[in-house]
Amino acid sequence: MTAATPRWGRLSAWGAGLAVLAAVALLLGRALSAISFDAPLMVVTSGAEEEGVLGILRAIEGATYGDPTRIPFVASYYNWLFFETFAGLAGGAVALFGLDVAWVPTAGRFVALAATAATLALAWALTARAVGPAAAPSLRWHARFVAVWLALGPLVGWWALSLNPELSATALTLAAVLAVLKAEDGGGARLGWFALAGLCAAAAWGFKQSYLFAPVAVALFCVARRAWGGLALFALVTGLGVALPVLLGSPAY
Repeated sequence: MTAATPRWGRLSAWGAGLAVLAAVALLLGRALSAISFDAPLMVVTSGAEEEGVLGILRAIEGATYGDPTRIPFVASYYNWLFFETFAGLAGGAVALFGLDVAWVPTAGRFVALAATAATLALAWALTARAVGPAAAPSLRWHARFVAVWLALGPLVGWWALSLNPELSATALTLAAVLAVLKAEDGGGARLGWFALAGLCAAAAWGFKQSYLFAPVAVALFCVARRAWGGLALFALVTGLGVALPVLLGSPAY
């Protein structure tokens, strides 16, 4: 290791820290324009958010999915767990405080922020595990800032306040990865961690159908490690988590 290496490590950590501060300032500025306790703000904070909001409002009424070829020609594009979660939490909060339905987007933004916090915490745990306590302090700080950036950086940060499934599905995908890594640590609960990973992977798909990253990555990981028992249990739990909603869902779903 050359003498310049620690210096570049510190510069990299400082740069990552400044980027995180900028992302947090951006998020706070956006929050001030999207959340008000004086009036319900039905504003759009990310692309096509209005479609998700309308789906949530329909889910509160118990009619999430409908025929998009019939009047009023609306469709719910995301998966069942997204609508049930946001309708249950945001709709429940509005009902609890006796507010008008126009407050649902405002309440939903706090649900979105909870998903953002979960993404940050899980990314923090994964980066801490990847770097390890023996790494240089600058590398550890850089890894922490990367974890924060994953949840708040501009690429995904536009979702931090939005009523959409992205960060919830991302958090569940990270949880699946962390569970598999815990299984690799060994111990009596090894298969239990694989089952939890399968549950998290199925839940990520339950928020958005395109989130098949965890099943593919975990399956390849198990094949590489020849963890056949874990792979079988993971595939069983994930498969049931995908198949049951399809089999038990309404014809519209």
